[in-house]
Amino acid sequence: MKPRAFKSAGAVLVAAVLGWFLAPAEQIEKPLVQVRRDAWNLPELPRKPDQVGQGLAVVTSSIFGAEPQIGAAATAPEDNRWRVAGVYRTGAERKVLISFLAPGKQSLRLGVGDTLPSGHRITKIDDSEVCMQIGKKSFRLGVQSGA
Repeated sequence: MKPRAFKSAGAVLVAAVLGWFLAPAEQIEKPLVQVRRDAWNLPELPRKPDQVGQGLAVVTSSIFGAEPQIGAAATAPEDNRWRVAGVYRTGAERKVLISFLAPGKQSLRLGVGDTLPSGHRITKIDDSEVCMQIGKKSFRLGVQSGA
């Protein structure tokens, strides 16, 4: 290469470097929407309640009264629930079969004039109902047929 070519190449290189560094910077356009300047203050998140503490406070409060003593003397109350199991005949007389829900308790066979386990008197027995007197009023108990 000729010295003149070196000079020209050097001049071009110097002009490019000076042009690169001396050129004005690109102007940044203004955005269409401004950046938000407000500060966000979010509310405090709700906390899980202390259910153990609340439960302990309820259990130990005095609203329930004294705790009953459980011992050998305490037994379950007797189950006195009963139902009319059916109506049957012995000769011309109608009778009622009363069964109890408690296991092992014997059924009762009652007729007109007898008292039910609740203490009410039987006034009349038909094929599908039993009439009983409660106070001054007479009430009917329907008997569902088993057939």
